[in-house]
Amino acid sequence: MISNSLKARAMTQFKYLFLALVLWAVSTVEAAEPQQELYAPLSSAKAQSAVLDWVASRSVTDKQLLEQVGSLWANLPEGASAEEVFQTVFTSFALVDQSTKELLNYCELQSEVRSSDLWKKLTELKDGNVFFTSNVRAYVAEYLARRRMYDEALV
Repeated sequence: MISNSLKARAMTQFKYLFLALVLWAVSTVEAAEPQQELYAPLSSAKAQSAVLDWVASRSVTDKQLLEQVGSLWANLPEGASAEEVFQTVFTSFALVDQSTKELLNYCELQSEVRSSDLWKKLTELKDGNVFFTSNVRAYVAEYLARRRMYDEALV
């Protein structure tokens, strides 16, 4: 006959084994579920911080230029829309970077835009900053979409 202490010990070991099996099963199910990420526009504070980091990475020393960028962000209304923040980001880029300014002028001044010219200008913008590159590409895609050049905007 099996003693009570032996039964209790076997039951405890069984509980631990069962618990380990349940934890393993739960971790496997959680790992199999796709990670959900939230894609949302940056807040104006985060966008401003990213722009100022980008400006600093370009080693801008012109005080007047720095004041212009600062003024842009200071004049942005509290609770600004995502569109207003995006425009402020791109305007900041155009103030600091001459090639971006030329791209902005090209988009604003051309009555007939050839997408090949636009994408060529875009590829001329050489900057390793992901924030800069992503926002400039988004600006160009939005511009093309507003001009009903949907296929070109998808490139």
